[in-house]
Amino acid sequence: MKCSILQVKNTRLYDWASPSLPIPYSQAIENLPIGENAGSCGTAVFLKQKVIVSDIANDPRWALYKHLALPYQLLACWSHPIINSDGEVMATLGMYYHDIRTPTDEELKVIERVTALLKIILENRQKTEIIRETSLMISQSQELAGFGNWRWDVQNNKVTWSDSLYVIYGQNKKEFKATFEGYQELLHPEDRRLFRYYREQKNTRSPKGYCIQVSRTCRCTNQLCYPYWRGWKIYLLQQKIPGGF
Repeated sequence: MKCSILQVKNTRLYDWASPSLPIPYSQAIENLPIGENAGSCGTAVFLKQKVIVSDIANDPRWALYKHLALPYQLLACWSHPIINSDGEVMATLGMYYHDIRTPTDEELKVIERVTALLKIILENRQKTEIIRETSLMISQSQELAGFGNWRWDVQNNKVTWSDSLYVIYGQNKKEFKATFEGYQELLHPEDRRLFRYYREQKNTRSPKGYCIQVSRTCRCTNQLCYPYWRGWKIYLLQQKIPGGF
């Protein structure tokens, strides 16, 4: 038995993991479209259900692709779609055999368990990739727009700055320690009191926190600049402990 996991992207299949398959074969099926008669995997994605092909040479679903598989003695292929929580097919699990054969009931049960595990693994991986891509887009947008963001965990006194904020304030990310006290040191002395005043205000319209807007001066590489500041105070679990700023 030889296995492969193909990723589904833009109605096409891409190799995700096929270490046991011949490399030329994996390259040949790269970027193949899904469809009603697109081999075992392409058909499984199209139908959103398992496809069992016990004889590749004589199955109509392999008519267009059997010339790719048969030279490597790949005679049977069973494919199971891996469907995420939103009902979309993320990938397929394909199993190839060097003989003509149909799965037993026990084999189908094992494959279903494997597919369930792969669903969890791949869905987590997919979410991680989305978060990574979103973070990259936010970072690029901030750089282009000339703005940044920071978060202050008041309870733990932990401050997190975006990369673009270091540029705005003319600070070296490796040298400047992002703390709330350090942030206040960057403010112009005449504006520190005003900043503290706005930070302590409560918005009666929203029990969860408040939003303020203030323009102020600060010191960036020994020069004055005038950034625009906006902040929210967020309470966790409806406790009177601010969980972010």
